[in-house]
Amino acid sequence: MLLFLRANLSCYPLPVELQERIIRLLPLRDLNALRAIPRLNDDMKTHLKARIIRLFVSYGLDGQKSLDMMFSTGTIISGSAALAIVAPGSCEPRDLNLYCAAGAAHGAIKLILGTKGFVETPSPLKALMTERTPFSKFEVNNGIKRIYRFVHVPSSKVVTLSESISTSTLAPILFFHTTLLMNYVSGSGATAFYPELTYRCAGLLNYSQEFEKIHKPDVLNHWKQLGMEICDDCEEWHQDHPSVSPNVRRGMCQWAYRQTNDQWTERMNFRTGTRVKLGPTLAWRLGHRYRGRKEVMHHKTSVHLVHEDWFKMCLYKAAVEWVRYYAPIDKATGAIDSANWKRSFPQ
Repeated sequence: MLLFLRANLSCYPLPVELQERIIRLLPLRDLNALRAIPRLNDDMKTHLKARIIRLFVSYGLDGQKSLDMMFSTGTIISGSAALAIVAPGSCEPRDLNLYCAAGAAHGAIKLILGTKGFVETPSPLKALMTERTPFSKFEVNNGIKRIYRFVHVPSSKVVTLSESISTSTLAPILFFHTTLLMNYVSGSGATAFYPELTYRCAGLLNYSQEFEKIHKPDVLNHWKQLGMEICDDCEEWHQDHPSVSPNVRRGMCQWAYRQTNDQWTERMNFRTGTRVKLGPTLAWRLGHRYRGRKEVMHHKTSVHLVHEDWFKMCLYKAAVEWVRYYAPIDKATGAIDSANWKRSFPQ
């Protein structure tokens, strides 16, 4: 630990420059641990902020302006770029993937197109035709309403902006194909939903019967070639699950019901004060298979609002069928009944 204290050549063996190089390789968990040393708290926050700014600059964007935009609009970074922030050295980010809540795309679009060298590329007709509406089931398009694509012409680097179907910015990332990518960077800090697995370069599969139709070919092989372990079925790691045993770690299980603000999530903020608001708290469970004595049951990814007693029922029942709601429609007028929104997702 002394290696990371401010260098004094008469006391410590490493100069400041070398300490900084070491810190750049540390995952979020270790930065949080170093923050426990009072004299290092501000240094670690400054480092995390600088790490995010360098990422933006590498894609041709102004780092500080991008952070300010994310803080004011609730936009986040996710995908491989967020993984590189949470666990440096784990991968080399390709595109910079941004996500925003429904109706909140303007701020990010204005910033990107206002930056020299960026142009927007047209969306494929197929993508435009399949945009989400309030009448669509939530899992269609994996929680995404629309995708905007931008290219930084001088570097040919790509920035995408995915607009959520929900007022929650986080909804789309809960449908990602593996927990390795379920991390995000906001305008106030960084978060890992499955930190214990991510730090050991492992991830759970977010299973779907239609996996090959939903995701790009060889998407899992890409991570395996980087030395990552992708677990298709968490029963390879444990036989008990949180639905039947309260002692099982939820951050290691496909069956576990999770919340976006739960204790198995690791966070680190570099801003003092309130965290940026990313919409309502969500509950989710990964897609998985249940092998019974006579048959195999397939469970889709489930994402819902946390409200009333409904989520508590899911936590404590051994087996629950998660209901997928449509938008609530008033039968008399045919209009959306706003009084019933809290029983539906998205809102």
